[in-house]
Amino acid sequence: MVDVSELHEILQEAAAEPPANDEGFHQEKTIQKLQTLYDQAPCMNDLQSALVGGMADDRKGKIAPAIDRVLEVVSAVKYSTEDVLVILQFGIRCSQAEDKQIRLRSTQLVALLLQNLPEIPDSIWDELVESMLIRVRDKIVAIRVQTVLVLKRLQQPELPDDVVTAALLRLAVVDTNKEVRVAAVESVALTQLSVGDLLIRVRDISFDVRCAVFRVFSQTHVKDICTALDRMYLLDQGLQDRHPSVVESCQAMVVHWLRQCHDNMLEFLQYLALDHPVCAVVVQFLLDKAAISDLPPIKSKALLGSTLTPTESFLWKEQCIHFKKDHEFVEENCPTLPAYCDLLRHVQDQCEWLGEWTFESQWIQDAVSLLAILCEEFEFIQYMTEITSDIYDAMQECESLSPTKRRAMSERLDAIDQRMDEADVPSQKMALNHTIVFWRVLNADDEDGDSKHTCIRVLLDFFAAFKSFEITPVEEDGDMITSGSILDGLATYFCVNEHQLDTWDLQTQTLVVEGFIKLFLLKRIADSTQMLHSNDHGFCSETLQLLSVFYPALANLQFDLIVATIRSIFCSIVYGTSAIPLDEAAVYFLSIFPEYDDPLTLQDLNNIFLKDAAHDALSLQCCVEILAIAELKNLPKRDKEALQKHWWTLLQSLEWTDRNGRLVVLLEEVGGAFKAADATKFKARMEQVIQTPPHLTDHDTQWILDQVAERKEALSTFKKKLTRAAQRREHVVAASSDSDASEDEEKAPVVPTRERTSRQSKAVASAKMNVVDLGDSEEVEVISSTSGNESEF
Repeated sequence: MVDVSELHEILQEAAAEPPANDEGFHQEKTIQKLQTLYDQAPCMNDLQSALVGGMADDRKGKIAPAIDRVLEVVSAVKYSTEDVLVILQFGIRCSQAEDKQIRLRSTQLVALLLQNLPEIPDSIWDELVESMLIRVRDKIVAIRVQTVLVLKRLQQPELPDDVVTAALLRLAVVDTNKEVRVAAVESVALTQLSVGDLLIRVRDISFDVRCAVFRVFSQTHVKDICTALDRMYLLDQGLQDRHPSVVESCQAMVVHWLRQCHDNMLEFLQYLALDHPVCAVVVQFLLDKAAISDLPPIKSKALLGSTLTPTESFLWKEQCIHFKKDHEFVEENCPTLPAYCDLLRHVQDQCEWLGEWTFESQWIQDAVSLLAILCEEFEFIQYMTEITSDIYDAMQECESLSPTKRRAMSERLDAIDQRMDEADVPSQKMALNHTIVFWRVLNADDEDGDSKHTCIRVLLDFFAAFKSFEITPVEEDGDMITSGSILDGLATYFCVNEHQLDTWDLQTQTLVVEGFIKLFLLKRIADSTQMLHSNDHGFCSETLQLLSVFYPALANLQFDLIVATIRSIFCSIVYGTSAIPLDEAAVYFLSIFPEYDDPLTLQDLNNIFLKDAAHDALSLQCCVEILAIAELKNLPKRDKEALQKHWWTLLQSLEWTDRNGRLVVLLEEVGGAFKAADATKFKARMEQVIQTPPHLTDHDTQWILDQVAERKEALSTFKKKLTRAAQRREHVVAASSDSDASEDEEKAPVVPTRERTSRQSKAVASAKMNVVDLGDSEEVEVISSTSGNESEF
């Protein structure tokens, strides 16, 4: 009688994960223990009960590897003939259970048992086939995969009407899951009847299945089963496949076929169709990968006057093509020019015989090209010989170096070579030493424009590459040149009036502006005071000032970027916690667009178009934001009106036109959402501006709905944020009105003053912008970033 506790202890030990680098020792030891226990007293009933419990224990796949290890140990035990029938019948019964885990593990057990059995008993063969043919239609993919492994052992390929082989072929062709198709392709026996269906699988939609097909055909001899046309079809599909894994699998098959031919290239080519284009691809692949250990001596045979076979001629042609790519290969296989000329004469004598093969006559041109390469190398050797002969006498007259001096020079060269190989190249030191050189070239009057552009680009790259880049001060023409003075000098290139730019100045200005933008974004310059600014506006925050400086050079090329930036900052002001007045920022932004004079020029017409397009784009955003806020749920009406009021104020200050049909429709929708007084003035303006009714397509209507829905979704994520922003806006307005009232009672009104310098203006703006709740910066950034997604105006 077997001790059940000992059996369970062995199974638990089998389920345990083996230590690292075990190499199967733990599993082999467990198999020996179970074998010893079974030899002492058969325990099939207790073993079956223990297996059922393990099969049903799923735990959401967490113990699947443990069950696999138990089944592998149980299936490796050598049972008696009667017990083999018992455990196989146990697996067949369990494979018909309703529980999918029981069906899967029992089918896996049967597959493992058949792999370890030297011979399957005839009494249970039919029962196994019948039960497994039912399981191949199971809805669980893993069960069908395990069933394929069982059928692999049960198939009888020598029978023309074998139902098992037919079932495997059906799975390989029609199963919807690629894992099942891969298992079926690798399991089906390769016969005259199955080769056709397997060849079709090289066009399978899954590259894993296509790789499996080439692995299967690698296992058979190149001359067996397939015809020459089948082999060429297989090579053509594999070597030109779109997936690199399939190409590698096909190449591995080619190398395997060559090894089966004892690395004899001529024997290998006899099994291919030489007139097929892919045959040349195969030979070139083998030559490139050096898969051919010894090239056949075709050259020597040709030089001796022997007749070349078509296969030898084809291989020699491909060698000639390959020789042209590698001069070392040329030197190895065609060492002398006269020998190659003799070969060409022999080819000319055999030209009539070669004419029967159309593809053979094509390689003559390649052979002549190879001859040209040989001639070039022959001439090079001749020239080098003549040069060496000319300087030989002078070299003899030179004093020879002593061993000590030669050793010292070698040590110095080795030290230099070692420093050049080091990864830490002193690039910053080199840049500091050569900055003044590029600055002198930039200021030289006799240098051309391209040289100056190169100097500007190099200098800006120096400042961008190194965080603290301070050169040693150098005096030039009475002025001290420092890093700051170089930056100031570069900044003057984009302070030219845009109407006075010529072609070279515009290119230079664009180059400098892009470089300074990079410096500002990389924080190589701390603020915008290192660049010249316009003093036409009292409101000069850092971001707005940069836009005004960069706009003349970027407006034509980066118009969408300018508009998107303005939209983003407007959203930050309305939905954020910034104290920047919206009306002041709006006036500043709208004034940076270029104006025009009378009479109009071509540049003025372009300015008009840019300004109108910018105003229309911003108006479109205002309308979308107003409609999106109106559709927000669970947001108090008072907060909605407070947020909509800012966009409404901005919309009234914009000079929109009727060029955009989408904008006209949105203006009509927005006009009815506000008070009668404002709406009346707005509608009167619309009647004056809009001359023709808009014509919208279904695409335009859908675009409007999508934009409103998108903004609504973005804003609904930050409802609490919007409520706080609206309340803060009202608080700021109320506080300012209270302070104004108290000042009116105490003293006479004071006329607001504007700062006189850019530095003072920037200081005031920075003080305003410091009133920001940093805890809400992430929400503001997300809301602002989503506002720049409208690309169709």
